[in-house]
Parts: sequence; C-alpha cells; structure tokens
Amino acid sequence: MPPVTPVMLVRPPLGVLYDDGFWDEMEETGINEVTIQWLALLDDPSNHDSDGSTYPQLEDTNPRGLAAVGGAPVNRVPVPSYIPDHALYDGLAYQPPEMPSSVRGESEQLKDVMARASERGFRINLVDDKAYFLKGAFGTGGQEAAPFCVNDPELAGYAVARTRDTLANYPSLNGMILDGPDFKWEIKPGHRDELFIEECG
Repeated sequence: MPPVTPVMLVRPPLGVLYDDGFWDEMEETGINEVTIQWLALLDDPSNHDSDGSTYPQLEDTNPRGLAAVGGAPVNRVPVPSYIPDHALYDGLAYQPPEMPSSVRGESEQLKDVMARASERGFRINLVDDKAYFLKGAFGTGGQEAAPFCVNDPELAGYAVARTRDTLANYPSLNGMILDGPDFKWEIKPGHRDELFIEECG
C-alpha cells in the first residue's frame, strides 16, 4: 500500500498562513501540502452593505485561528483577494467582483506568503467552490437561492477566465479544485444546494 500523504486544509481567516510558525510546524511534522479552501480575505462590514458573519467560523475556532483575528471572534465580510484583470473577461456575460482597496495590503501579504512557502518546497492547492466568484465570497450556509443559474453556459467561460486570473495572481499554486457544494448536488427540497432549485431559460 502506498504511503498516505497528509494535506493541511486552511480556511478564512487566512491570517493563519502569515505566521511563520505555521509553516515551520507543517515542515516539522512532514506535511508539505497545504490546501486553501475559499481564497477570500475578510473585510470590515463598515466598508460594505453587509452585517458580515462571525470569523473564525465555529469549526475553525482554535488558538491559531483566533490569533489570526486578534484573539477573539470578529464580524467580517469575505471579499476577493486580488484585483481582477478585466481583459480576461472581455465579451463575457459575467464580470468579476472588485477587491476593495481596504484589503490591498493583505492581498500583497498573502501573495508573498504563498510565494515564500512555495520556495520552501510546499505544494499549495486551492479548493474554490465559487470558481465563478460572482459575489467575491463564499456561501453562508443559509437557505438561500443562488444569484444565477448554475447551468448557464455563460458560466463556464467565466470560470475559465477566473481560473486564469487566479493563477496569474498566485503563480505558486500547484492545483485548483473547482468543484464543490455550490455546483449543486443536494436532493433535499429547500436545501441551498438543491439540484432542482434553478431553471435555465
């Protein structure tokens, strides 16, 4: 039987990655692959028309996660982590969300951290179940309709453009998984990921 390769999964707050101790511990324990689920930064709700959500989320509330937000849970709004290259979306029905200027410094910090981790020999993957990233965020887990029809053929071109944009901003990425619950798989009526909730005309 081939050896099992452990992979560390990290979700927002991505400030966990800015601590050099995180990478040191991964290296010491023999983990050289990190997967980021939801490539999103967390912004202050006062910069948006949103009340935000609590971060770290309940299942991510651990000492390192809390330290990444200053020691106690905070209300934040998930936003895109880079400025889009609009030329990639020319002629497409969907256009990318803008990264707010309030997170520009953290955006550069994340790019730098990922580049340095790659130089140390870490493989970095991305699980982005919002590859289309129309809202610049990820699901809230609430019972809510999607903002578009997931079967819209225009969405495929947008997902390709967004993938190219992401790779241009994070060239150290080793892999991207573009699947996820928001591509619809649930059959329970009323679930936010119900297969039959959307109809395309």
